[in-house]
Amino acid sequence: MSSEVIGYARESSDKQEMEGNALTKQIRRLRDAGAARIFYDIAQRSNNKRDGLLQCRLLLTNHQ
Repeated sequence: MSSEVIGYARESSDKQEMEGNALTKQIRRLRDAGAARIFYDIAQRSNNKRDGLLQCRLLLTNHQ
């Protein structure tokens, strides 16, 4: 069985991304850790819609 590193990153808002590049930093760290696939979302805390997380979970569920 081969293993593949899968990553997920999230940024709370466009404003935070513009000010601090938090999402970019998260993605860079995931790549440095060997993540072959990275999913991400940019969403406010009050928004429960997380398409990137859903795609990540579906991928992981299908790989079991």
